Amino acid sequence: MLDFIKQRWGGVDDFAIEWAVRHEKGLQKVGQPRDRGSIYRWIKQGLPNRRDEIFGLCAALDIDPFCLIELRDDRFTRLFARERLSFLLNRPGQSKISALWPLVRPSSAWPDQTIAHDYFARQWHIFDFVHAATAVANCYAQIRLSTVADHQTPGQPRTYYFAYRKAAAIDGLWRPYGIVRQRGAHTVALAEMGFADEQASAPGNPIDVETFFGPGPASFRIASLHPFEAAVTAPSTASTALRFPA
Repeated sequence: MLDFIKQRWGGVDDFAIEWAVRHEKGLQKVGQPRDRGSIYRWIKQGLPNRRDEIFGLCAALDIDPFCLIELRDDRFTRLFARERLSFLLNRPGQSKISALWPLVRPSSAWPDQTIAHDYFARQWHIFDFVHAATAVANCYAQIRLSTVADHQTPGQPRTYYFAYRKAAAIDGLWRPYGIVRQRGAHTVALAEMGFADEQASAPGNPIDVETFFGPGPASFRIASLHPFEAAVTAPSTASTALRFPA
């Protein structure tokens, strides 16, 4: 967290001031900014599992909340199964990160627009594409993700959320199935069951991701709090790519 604060605002004092300014201007519409004492305590002890604190801080830093999680840390790997079970059984009291559940909860109106609107003062950036399952099926498709040059900040971490909706499903739910996070020179694709694929990647360079196109038609959606462009090639022609398992 401290590295992100220093990179964007130079130090905790200036960051605390900026957070208060964002709130005064109405950019953060719910919750309250926190003072330097609270921020220093979070740096030392970790963020509390509370929606306003997590999303408010991340909005002031202009980063996605998943950029703060050490996905490569052994502690995250050990705790993942328990966190996943708590999510599936809807037991937020047993989770350390339940405040982030709205980002990955199935919904007919996914992603949750209140997060982008209330904290980040923007809309989600969304890319939709369809797998018709006619000429192409049972293969991996390649999605190339690129940042938008006009909004690119050198070294700015990014998170991309992936979801699908089967054409035959009658519930109309988008089902998130993984994220791709680029932070520094490292990018990881984390699937919902915990499978992780990772590779080195220079900040700002395109990211190739492969996702499976099955035997039946489905719609796909990619969402990010930051602007991006995407292109789909099916079957995939990528020589190296992060892959979500079938």
